[in-house]
Amino acid sequence: MLRLKRIVIPVLEGALERCIELAAAMDSRGYGRTTEARPGSRRVTGILVFGGLLGITVGVYGLLDASAQPWLGLPVMLVGCLLAGFGLAAGGKRTTRSRYRPDPWALPEWLVVASGAVAAAGTFIADPLALHLAGPLEIPPIPYLTVAALLVAITPAFTSPPAPADSPADQAREREQTPVGMAS
Repeated sequence: MLRLKRIVIPVLEGALERCIELAAAMDSRGYGRTTEARPGSRRVTGILVFGGLLGITVGVYGLLDASAQPWLGLPVMLVGCLLAGFGLAAGGKRTTRSRYRPDPWALPEWLVVASGAVAAAGTFIADPLALHLAGPLEIPPIPYLTVAALLVAITPAFTSPPAPADSPADQAREREQTPVGMAS
């Protein structure tokens, strides 16, 4: 139990610090600020979203329960999706977001995304049972398409863009947290 505390507490503390820093950065850039909205429009948005989610829930129940009425399945779920979509669209009109130094994607970012998509597609297209071992003493056949797809998944190690340089404040904080005698 003591070993677990030694691992969990620093990880949790670091995650909470990063969350607070991210929230402060997003707030300083204007994310999440809303425009002035009438209380009536907020109620309408809430009712639409809640009604939509309720409709989706009832529709899924109707699809999964064989003894339910036919109108309780797909039609109710579609109406729920429409209501939720209208509610989310109405709520989205109240939110204004700033675009503070947008980060455009270049070739390295697209290569990382493409390698993940190729790896996922190649793994799912190949025979999924090919990765299943029939027994502990049998040598399984090599699924070449799956192996090739997984090898493509390694390409982000070489094609990903370099990490952004730390700001002077981050470097100073890192020096403060480094124990004496451990500094490089």
